[in-house]
Amino acid sequence: MPVADSSYSIYDIASQGPSFGSGHDLLEFTSTVVWSGTYFQSNGYVTPGNAYSANGETSDSIISGSKQLKEIEVYLVEGNTILILASYNTSLDGQLCMYFEELKEKVERYKPMKELKVPQARVLLVGQVGAGKTSFFNTINSVFRGYITRQACSVSNVMYQIRNSVSWKALNFRLHDIRGLEADQGMDAHGMCYLLDGIPQIVLLTKIDKVCEASSEDLSQVFFSPVVQETVDRFSQILGLPRSNILPIKNYESEIELQDNVNILTLLTLQQILNSADDYMFNYLDQIEDGKLQQLNIRE
Repeated sequence: MPVADSSYSIYDIASQGPSFGSGHDLLEFTSTVVWSGTYFQSNGYVTPGNAYSANGETSDSIISGSKQLKEIEVYLVEGNTILILASYNTSLDGQLCMYFEELKEKVERYKPMKELKVPQARVLLVGQVGAGKTSFFNTINSVFRGYITRQACSVSNVMYQIRNSVSWKALNFRLHDIRGLEADQGMDAHGMCYLLDGIPQIVLLTKIDKVCEASSEDLSQVFFSPVVQETVDRFSQILGLPRSNILPIKNYESEIELQDNVNILTLLTLQQILNSADDYMFNYLDQIEDGKLQQLNIRE
Protein backbone atom coordinates (compact mmCIF):
# COMPACT_ATOMS: atom_id res chain seq x y z
CA MET A 1 0.00 0.00 0.00
CA PRO A 2 1.36 3.49 -0.82
CA VAL A 3 2.26 5.80 2.07
CA ALA A 4 -0.14 8.72 2.52
CA ASP A 5 1.65 10.25 5.54
CA SER A 6 5.35 9.33 5.80
CA SER A 7 5.72 10.86 9.29
CA TYR A 8 3.72 7.94 10.68
CA SER A 9 4.83 5.22 8.24
CA ILE A 10 6.60 2.90 10.70
CA TYR A 11 7.00 2.48 14.46
CA ASP A 12 9.77 0.69 16.31
CA ILE A 13 8.38 -0.31 19.70
CA ALA A 14 10.12 -2.93 21.83
CA SER A 15 6.90 -4.36 23.30
CA GLN A 16 5.33 -5.25 19.96
CA GLY A 17 6.06 -6.51 16.49
CA PRO A 18 6.55 -4.26 13.47
CA SER A 19 3.89 -1.54 13.34
CA PHE A 20 2.97 0.56 10.32
CA GLY A 21 0.91 3.77 10.22
CA SER A 22 -0.84 5.84 12.87
CA GLY A 23 -3.61 4.07 14.57
CA HIS A 24 -2.07 1.52 13.44
CA ASP A 25 -2.71 0.56 9.81
CA LEU A 26 -0.91 -2.71 10.55
CA LEU A 27 0.11 -4.12 13.92
CA GLU A 28 1.29 -7.73 13.70
CA PHE A 29 1.34 -8.60 17.40
CA THR A 30 1.99 -7.27 20.89
CA SER A 31 4.02 -8.84 23.68
CA THR A 32 4.43 -12.57 22.92
CA VAL A 33 2.44 -14.89 20.68
CA VAL A 34 2.60 -18.65 21.13
CA TRP A 35 3.21 -21.27 18.43
CA SER A 36 0.37 -23.80 18.38
CA GLY A 37 2.33 -26.36 16.40
CA THR A 38 0.92 -25.27 13.05
CA TYR A 39 0.44 -21.48 13.33
CA PHE A 40 0.65 -18.36 15.51
CA GLN A 41 -2.61 -16.78 16.63
CA SER A 42 -1.90 -13.09 16.08
CA ASN A 43 -3.25 -10.55 18.57
CA GLY A 44 -2.64 -7.61 16.23
CA TYR A 45 -4.96 -5.92 13.77
CA VAL A 46 -5.19 -4.34 10.32
CA THR A 47 -7.03 -1.03 9.81
CA PRO A 48 -5.82 0.42 6.49
CA GLY A 49 -6.55 4.00 5.51
CA ASN A 50 -4.67 6.04 8.13
CA ALA A 51 -1.02 6.67 7.16
CA TYR A 52 -1.30 4.28 4.20
CA SER A 53 -3.74 4.58 1.31
CA ALA A 54 -6.10 1.63 1.38
CA ASN A 55 -6.78 1.63 -2.38
CA GLY A 56 -10.04 -0.18 -1.74
CA GLU A 57 -8.46 -2.82 0.46
CA THR A 58 -10.10 -3.85 3.73
CA SER A 59 -8.85 -5.72 6.75
CA ASP A 60 -10.46 -8.96 5.52
CA SER A 61 -9.09 -8.62 1.99
CA ILE A 62 -5.55 -8.18 3.30
CA ILE A 63 -5.47 -11.00 5.85
CA SER A 64 -8.16 -13.17 4.19
CA GLY A 65 -10.26 -13.01 7.34
CA SER A 66 -7.72 -14.96 9.41
CA LYS A 67 -5.14 -14.03 12.05
CA GLN A 68 -3.46 -17.43 11.97
CA LEU A 69 0.12 -16.76 10.88
CA LYS A 70 2.54 -19.41 9.61
CA GLU A 71 5.62 -17.24 10.07
CA ILE A 72 6.78 -13.64 10.38
CA GLU A 73 10.20 -12.40 9.29
CA VAL A 74 11.62 -8.97 10.05
CA TYR A 75 14.27 -7.54 7.71
CA LEU A 76 16.72 -4.68 7.93
CA VAL A 77 18.04 -3.24 4.66
CA GLU A 78 21.61 -1.94 4.80
CA GLY A 79 22.77 -0.71 1.39
CA ASN A 80 22.48 -3.71 -0.91
CA THR A 81 22.40 -6.22 1.94
CA ILE A 82 19.28 -7.69 3.51
CA LEU A 83 19.75 -9.08 6.99
CA ILE A 84 17.19 -11.29 8.70
CA LEU A 85 16.97 -9.72 12.14
CA ALA A 86 14.29 -11.84 13.68
CA SER A 87 12.18 -14.76 12.66
CA TYR A 88 9.07 -15.56 14.60
CA ASN A 89 8.35 -19.20 13.95
CA THR A 90 8.93 -21.84 16.60
CA SER A 91 12.16 -19.80 16.95
CA LEU A 92 15.03 -19.06 14.60
CA ASP A 93 16.50 -22.46 15.42
CA GLY A 94 13.11 -24.03 14.82
CA GLN A 95 12.78 -22.36 11.44
CA LEU A 96 16.25 -23.50 10.38
CA CYS A 97 15.38 -27.02 11.50
CA MET A 98 12.17 -27.03 9.46
CA TYR A 99 13.95 -25.66 6.40
CA PHE A 100 16.73 -28.21 6.78
CA GLU A 101 14.26 -31.09 6.99
CA GLU A 102 12.43 -29.85 3.88
CA LEU A 103 15.67 -29.69 1.89
CA LYS A 104 16.84 -33.06 3.17
CA GLU A 105 13.53 -34.73 2.34
CA LYS A 106 13.59 -33.23 -1.15
CA VAL A 107 17.03 -34.69 -1.84
CA GLU A 108 16.01 -38.05 -0.39
CA ARG A 109 13.02 -38.16 -2.77
CA TYR A 110 15.14 -37.36 -5.81
CA LYS A 111 14.87 -39.77 -8.75
CA PRO A 112 16.25 -39.40 -12.29
CA MET A 113 13.56 -39.27 -14.96
CA LYS A 114 11.97 -42.69 -15.46
CA GLU A 115 11.79 -42.28 -19.26
CA LEU A 116 15.56 -42.80 -19.53
CA LYS A 117 15.59 -45.75 -17.12
CA VAL A 118 18.61 -44.27 -15.35
CA PRO A 119 18.80 -45.75 -11.82
CA GLN A 120 21.09 -43.07 -10.38
CA ALA A 121 22.56 -39.70 -11.28
CA ARG A 122 26.36 -39.80 -11.28
CA VAL A 123 28.36 -36.79 -10.12
CA LEU A 124 32.05 -36.64 -11.07
CA LEU A 125 34.23 -34.70 -8.61
CA VAL A 126 37.19 -33.06 -10.35
CA GLY A 127 39.68 -30.68 -8.78
CA GLN A 128 43.17 -29.99 -7.57
CA VAL A 129 44.80 -31.93 -4.75
CA GLY A 130 43.52 -30.48 -1.48
CA ALA A 131 40.58 -28.65 -3.08
CA GLY A 132 38.09 -30.48 -0.88
CA LYS A 133 36.52 -33.11 -3.16
CA THR A 134 36.68 -35.90 -0.58
CA SER A 135 35.66 -33.49 2.18
CA PHE A 136 32.61 -32.56 0.10
CA PHE A 137 31.45 -36.18 0.10
CA ASN A 138 32.15 -36.47 3.84
CA THR A 139 30.14 -33.29 4.44
CA ILE A 140 27.14 -34.59 2.47
CA ASN A 141 27.47 -37.94 4.21
CA SER A 142 27.55 -36.21 7.60
CA VAL A 143 24.35 -34.32 6.81
CA PHE A 144 22.47 -37.55 6.13
CA ARG A 145 24.11 -39.56 8.92
CA GLY A 146 23.31 -36.94 11.53
CA TYR A 147 26.86 -36.69 12.82
CA ILE A 148 30.35 -35.83 11.52
CA THR A 149 31.71 -38.71 9.44
CA ARG A 150 35.10 -39.35 7.86
CA GLN A 151 34.12 -42.36 5.79
CA ALA A 152 35.96 -41.24 2.67
CA CYS A 153 39.74 -40.99 2.47
CA SER A 154 41.78 -39.19 -0.17
CA VAL A 155 42.17 -42.10 -2.57
CA SER A 156 41.80 -42.31 -6.34
CA ASN A 157 38.75 -43.34 -8.33
CA VAL A 158 36.16 -44.20 -5.72
CA MET A 159 32.38 -44.24 -6.22
CA TYR A 160 30.63 -43.09 -3.05
CA GLN A 161 27.06 -43.87 -2.06
CA ILE A 162 24.86 -41.68 0.15
CA ARG A 163 22.25 -43.46 2.27
CA ASN A 164 19.07 -42.50 4.06
CA SER A 165 19.75 -42.10 7.79
CA VAL A 166 16.65 -44.08 8.82
CA SER A 167 16.46 -47.08 6.49
CA TRP A 168 20.06 -46.84 5.18
CA LYS A 169 18.57 -47.19 1.71
CA ALA A 170 20.85 -45.86 -1.04
CA LEU A 171 19.76 -42.53 -2.49
CA ASN A 172 19.41 -42.10 -6.23
CA PHE A 173 22.75 -40.44 -6.91
CA ARG A 174 26.43 -41.24 -6.45
CA LEU A 175 29.59 -39.19 -6.17
CA HIS A 176 32.65 -40.35 -8.13
CA ASP A 177 35.89 -39.02 -6.62
CA ILE A 178 38.95 -39.17 -8.88
CA ARG A 179 42.60 -38.40 -8.26
CA GLY A 180 43.29 -34.73 -7.63
CA LEU A 181 44.92 -32.66 -10.36
CA GLU A 182 48.56 -31.74 -9.84
CA ALA A 183 50.75 -29.14 -11.53
CA ASP A 184 53.09 -31.73 -13.10
CA GLN A 185 50.13 -33.35 -14.90
CA GLY A 186 49.81 -30.37 -17.23
CA MET A 187 46.10 -29.98 -16.49
CA ASP A 188 44.39 -27.26 -14.50
CA ALA A 189 40.74 -26.54 -13.67
CA HIS A 190 40.29 -24.37 -16.78
CA GLY A 191 41.66 -27.12 -19.01
CA MET A 192 39.39 -29.68 -17.36
CA CYS A 193 36.34 -27.48 -18.05
CA TYR A 194 37.37 -27.40 -21.71
CA LEU A 195 37.88 -31.17 -21.75
CA LEU A 196 34.44 -31.76 -20.23
CA ASP A 197 32.67 -29.40 -22.63
CA GLY A 198 29.12 -30.62 -23.21
CA ILE A 199 28.77 -32.15 -19.77
CA PRO A 200 26.97 -29.98 -17.19
CA GLN A 201 29.50 -28.38 -14.86
CA ILE A 202 29.06 -26.91 -11.41
CA VAL A 203 32.03 -25.19 -9.79
CA LEU A 204 32.25 -25.48 -6.00
CA LEU A 205 34.10 -22.65 -4.30
CA THR A 206 35.33 -24.59 -1.28
CA LYS A 207 36.83 -23.02 1.85
CA ILE A 208 34.63 -19.96 1.29
CA ASP A 209 34.92 -19.13 4.99
CA LYS A 210 38.62 -18.43 4.37
CA VAL A 211 37.74 -15.90 1.64
CA CYS A 212 35.21 -13.83 3.57
CA GLU A 213 35.49 -12.95 7.26
CA ALA A 214 31.77 -12.19 7.57
CA SER A 215 30.86 -15.60 6.15
CA SER A 216 33.37 -17.23 8.47
CA GLU A 217 31.57 -15.75 11.47
CA ASP A 218 28.07 -16.36 10.07
CA LEU A 219 27.77 -18.69 7.07
CA SER A 220 24.19 -17.54 6.44
CA GLN A 221 25.70 -14.32 5.05
CA VAL A 222 27.52 -16.10 2.24
CA PHE A 223 25.04 -15.03 -0.47
CA PHE A 224 25.03 -11.42 0.74
CA SER A 225 28.80 -10.96 0.97
CA PRO A 226 30.32 -8.56 -1.61
CA VAL A 227 33.62 -10.45 -1.28
CA VAL A 228 31.95 -13.75 -2.14
CA GLN A 229 30.07 -12.15 -5.04
CA GLU A 230 33.30 -10.73 -6.44
CA THR A 231 34.91 -14.17 -6.19
CA VAL A 232 31.96 -15.79 -7.97
CA ASP A 233 32.13 -13.15 -10.73
CA ARG A 234 35.86 -13.70 -11.19
CA PHE A 235 35.58 -17.47 -11.53
CA SER A 236 32.59 -17.09 -13.84
CA GLN A 237 34.69 -14.94 -16.19
CA ILE A 238 37.78 -17.17 -16.00
CA LEU A 239 35.90 -20.42 -16.65
CA GLY A 240 33.26 -19.05 -19.01
CA LEU A 241 30.41 -20.45 -16.93
CA PRO A 242 27.23 -18.68 -15.74
CA ARG A 243 27.38 -17.21 -12.24
CA SER A 244 24.57 -19.57 -11.22
CA ASN A 245 26.98 -22.47 -11.84
CA ILE A 246 29.52 -21.14 -9.32
CA LEU A 247 28.48 -22.24 -5.82
CA PRO A 248 30.25 -21.16 -2.61
CA ILE A 249 30.39 -23.90 0.01
CA LYS A 250 32.05 -24.82 3.27
CA ASN A 251 32.99 -28.42 4.06
CA TYR A 252 33.25 -29.94 7.49
CA GLU A 253 36.97 -30.09 8.27
CA SER A 254 37.91 -29.58 11.92
CA GLU A 255 34.37 -29.48 13.35
CA ILE A 256 33.21 -32.24 15.69
CA GLU A 257 29.50 -31.31 15.65
CA LEU A 258 27.06 -30.52 12.85
CA GLN A 259 26.10 -26.89 12.20
CA ASP A 260 22.73 -25.84 10.79
CA ASN A 261 24.09 -23.31 8.31
CA VAL A 262 26.69 -25.72 6.94
CA ASN A 263 24.03 -28.43 6.56
CA ILE A 264 21.62 -26.11 4.75
CA LEU A 265 24.28 -24.69 2.41
CA THR A 266 25.41 -28.24 1.61
CA LEU A 267 21.87 -29.36 0.74
CA LEU A 268 21.23 -26.25 -1.37
CA THR A 269 24.44 -26.97 -3.29
CA LEU A 270 23.56 -30.64 -3.73
CA GLN A 271 20.09 -29.71 -4.95
CA GLN A 272 21.61 -27.47 -7.62
CA ILE A 273 23.92 -30.27 -8.72
CA LEU A 274 21.00 -32.69 -9.06
CA ASN A 275 18.98 -30.05 -10.93
CA SER A 276 21.89 -29.69 -13.34
CA ALA A 277 21.99 -33.47 -13.82
CA ASP A 278 18.27 -33.41 -14.61
CA ASP A 279 18.80 -30.63 -17.17
CA TYR A 280 21.37 -32.80 -18.94
CA MET A 281 19.00 -35.77 -18.95
CA PHE A 282 16.15 -33.65 -20.31
CA ASN A 283 18.41 -32.58 -23.20
CA TYR A 284 19.40 -36.19 -23.75
CA LEU A 285 15.74 -37.25 -23.83
CA ASP A 286 14.93 -34.49 -26.34
CA GLN A 287 17.68 -35.76 -28.65
CA ILE A 288 16.40 -39.33 -28.38
CA GLU A 289 12.86 -38.25 -29.23
CA ASP A 290 14.20 -36.20 -32.17
CA GLY A 291 15.96 -39.31 -33.48
CA LYS A 292 19.43 -37.81 -33.05
CA LEU A 293 20.54 -40.35 -30.44
CA GLN A 294 19.81 -43.97 -29.63
CA GLN A 295 18.91 -44.70 -26.02
CA LEU A 296 21.57 -46.64 -24.17
CA ASN A 297 20.78 -49.67 -22.03
CA ILE A 298 22.02 -48.35 -18.68
CA ARG A 299 22.48 -50.97 -15.98
CA GLU A 300 22.64 -50.53 -12.21
